[in-house]
Amino acid sequence: MTPPDPRASNAPATRDQVSITPQRSLTKRGTARLASIVDSAATLFDTVGYAQTTMDQIAEFNGIGKGTLYHYFRHKTEILYEIHLNVFVPQLESALARANEDLPATEELRLLLVEALQLFATHPHHMRVIAEHHREFGDEHRQMVNRDRALYRDVVHAAVARGLGDDELGRHDAEMATMSFLGVLNWSMMWYRPEGRLSAHQTAEALWACVFHGLAPRRQ
Repeated sequence: MTPPDPRASNAPATRDQVSITPQRSLTKRGTARLASIVDSAATLFDTVGYAQTTMDQIAEFNGIGKGTLYHYFRHKTEILYEIHLNVFVPQLESALARANEDLPATEELRLLLVEALQLFATHPHHMRVIAEHHREFGDEHRQMVNRDRALYRDVVHAAVARGLGDDELGRHDAEMATMSFLGVLNWSMMWYRPEGRLSAHQTAEALWACVFHGLAPRRQ
């Protein structure tokens, strides 16, 4: 059965549609090594380039043999998907949970922006990688990743449509307003630097002020 389109009723998508992180039977040491592999791969993908990074480089970066690396991941597309699961999926789950808290639409949108900037500050390589290289996923993962990205977009669209309907936002096209908000959110990871003069939270609040006043009702 095809799930209903959340945009049809301005309702957020449901959490049971989100990709699930596979369960792994690993020791404490194995879990730590897995995290190290994923984090180092994210750094290499972001700084060297996804296409240019090899499994040999990832293994060397972690001081392990290629055979050990293959025990965790068969191909770098699997590592890319693990990055998606570790960073984007929790962000999506948080957005879906918040959508059910009956917050004002503008507060929900503001918190989405704050949470995203905080993630950019703590996981800059991971966030840029999944934003810039989402087309690199293999057939095994592409459909799930695209679905997760669509679910996040639906959360934003539902909040925007609700804000328009409740007159929290001015008279704007819901689709254009959604894409504008996502454009601000996504592009900010390309220029935001945690070591800058503003913290992630301060930057998010400044961006939100620009977004909100750009969408706010026009006073006569």
